[in-house]
Order: sequence, then structure tokens, then C-alpha cells
Amino acid sequence: MRGERALADAQARELSELAERAGSVNARLLGLVQRFFRLVSEGRADELGGDFAEIVGLIPDDPRAAVCAQAFFNAHRGQLAEARADLDRVVAAVVPRDGEWLPKFVQVSVAAVLANHRKAADLAYQMLEPYARHCAVEGILAGSWGSVAAHLGLLARCLGRAEDADTHFARAAELDAAAGAAVAARTRQWARGGGSVSDGVAVFRLDGEVWTLCYAGRTVRLRDSKGLRDLAVLVTRPGERTHVSELAGAAGLPESDAGPVVDRRALAAYRERLRRIAAELDSEPGARGAPG
Repeated sequence: MRGERALADAQARELSELAERAGSVNARLLGLVQRFFRLVSEGRADELGGDFAEIVGLIPDDPRAAVCAQAFFNAHRGQLAEARADLDRVVAAVVPRDGEWLPKFVQVSVAAVLANHRKAADLAYQMLEPYARHCAVEGILAGSWGSVAAHLGLLARCLGRAEDADTHFARAAELDAAAGAAVAARTRQWARGGGSVSDGVAVFRLDGEVWTLCYAGRTVRLRDSKGLRDLAVLVTRPGERTHVSELAGAAGLPESDAGPVVDRRALAAYRERLRRIAAELDSEPGARGAPG
């Protein structure tokens, strides 16, 4: 939580060795949850590999209860379609009010913002609002997701409630200042509207007649236009096909927020698609000067 990665790495290795020597499943689970917490918090979710599946297999309750973490994990990896499907399940089900209930809905809050799932964002806001003065702790002190107020601020901004967002972030600033340097820095970043929920995530949001675009700590605001609305549709569907007729006929957007964008993953998908189109054109008879 203080951002001392080298020391945390050394202590994580020691925990792993102790768990193996003791043959303790619970200690193994604690270490895995801590690893999940750290890598996701640092924007390195892709490094988890099979650890997440092992966590789900080891949790001592119904594996279906892991759907909140699954949505969170998929959203951080840029697998937004999968995250939306997970969030659909969260919205349709009743999340048990156990010792993990608060951190579960904190995870839902971030997943909903990343995946632009408005129903899940609204549900998370309702569930978390009574706990605005609390912090969400993962497992048995595996780590702290920081103040609930910070997540309420993130949700409020996603839902277009700018004044509520400012109120929540003001409260979160005080709470998270005591939670450690890493948590406090994240909350300041969210409050500034720098857009980052994790590394590589940006904001592409319409507020009235002005678009707010945030990336790499830089924020610009542009007047609403058809081109920006077309881009808003495309960036929420990385790697998916969107027919030109859909863009041509879309006079407006179904929501005021295009949601956060996983830039690196989406950009890679767009580049790959362009490469394939170029290859297909090259292979057609008569294309680009080929013999006709």
C-alpha cells in the first residue's frame, strides 16, 4: 500500500515458501489473493496467468460468488465483452452479504466503469453509498482497495453526476491519505479526471455538448461532433465489427458516456484489423497493380 514493490516482492516470496512448507491451503490462498490485488492495482493483470483460476478453485464458498472478481479481472485485461457478461450476471443475481461483500462491490464498481455497464454502475453506487466513510479490505488483510468514497466518485462521474463525484472525491482524499502512498496517488488521479482506473485506461466522455478525452495524464475537451460520436461507438467495441450503416444512422448516443477505453489493447486490435484488410486487398486479382 505504501508502494514499496521490492519489499512487497520479498515478503510475498517468503509467504509462498511458508505456505508450501506448512501445506496450508489457506496461506496459499492468501498469497494468491495478495498477488491478484497487487498486479491488478499496478495495471499488470495479464501477469496473473492461471493464478486467478486457482483462486476461484480454492475459495471456500460457492465458486459462482467469484463473478464479481471475474468481471473486475476481465475488465482490467481489456476483455470488455466478457466483463459485461459477468456484470449482467451480477445485476441479475443477489450477491451474498458475507465478509467479502464490500470488496466485491468495489470490484464491480471499477469493472462497470471500465466496461461502460451502466446498470452495474448504478447498482454498485446504490450498494456502496451507505458505506462512503469506510474502506474496502480484501480477504483477511490481503490488501486495501482504499476508500469506498473514491469508488463512489468514480461511479458518480460515470453516471454523469459531477457534483456528487466531487463530494465523494473530497472525502476520499482524506481517507486515502492514511491508506498509503499508492492508494492516495490513485485517488488523486481519479479525482483529477486524468481518467486512469489502471495503466493504459483513458476516458472518452460526453458532458452536454463537450467531449472530455483523457490519456497519459493529459486532458482535452472538444465540441461535440458527428466524428467524435462515431469514434465513441468504435472505441467501446475494440476488435468488433461495426457496419458503416450503423454509424451513418446514429444521430446520437444511447448513453452520455462512451466509458473508459483500454487504449493499448484497442489500438493493437485496430492495427491488426487494418493489417488484415491490407493483406486481403493485396491478395485480390487486380489489387494494387497486381496482374488483372
